[in-house]
Amino acid sequence: MGCSQGVLVNAVAPGYIASDNLFAVCSEERIKQLIASIPVGRLGTPEDIGEVVAFLAGPGGAYMVGEVLTVNGGAHIA
Repeated sequence: MGCSQGVLVNAVAPGYIASDNLFAVCSEERIKQLIASIPVGRLGTPEDIGEVVAFLAGPGGAYMVGEVLTVNGGAHIA
């Protein structure tokens, strides 16, 4: 299957997202360090990721194929 059959494949690569899992494995100090490393100054939210997924699934993503959208608030964490 491919684009000729209407299948468009893209990916969303989230950064640090405020979630129960993140808070379970990171100390408060580590969370502060993470936030300090993110240019927008906050953790992402599930809604941030949902907006990107909605874009890809909607008309705005109709001409996007083979892309990885990094949703990380500008952080470049190795």
